Amino acid sequence: MTNLDPMLKVRLAERSLRVYTMGLLGLVPLLGLPLAGLSLWIGRKTLKESNTRWNPAHKYALAGFILGGFSITIQAVLFFAPELLAGYLSWVFTP
Repeated sequence: MTNLDPMLKVRLAERSLRVYTMGLLGLVPLLGLPLAGLSLWIGRKTLKESNTRWNPAHKYALAGFILGGFSITIQAVLFFAPELLAGYLSWVFTP
């Protein structure tokens, strides 16, 4: 392991906690959608960088990344499910 600048370590840990916070706030319906996207984007960069550097908050970055993806998936399903269900029911119950 190489000797890294302490400020790089601090920035990496702060970014990891920021990703986790954005992932949690991404669970708020509709309002959290941009934050979920940001948590995926910044989380990907943070996780990629933490593979080469020591990161004490690696688990927070991973959890924020997963929460962001989960939030986008759930919101997409909830947004499109009523339309899909209505189309399916009208197709099944047509006389």
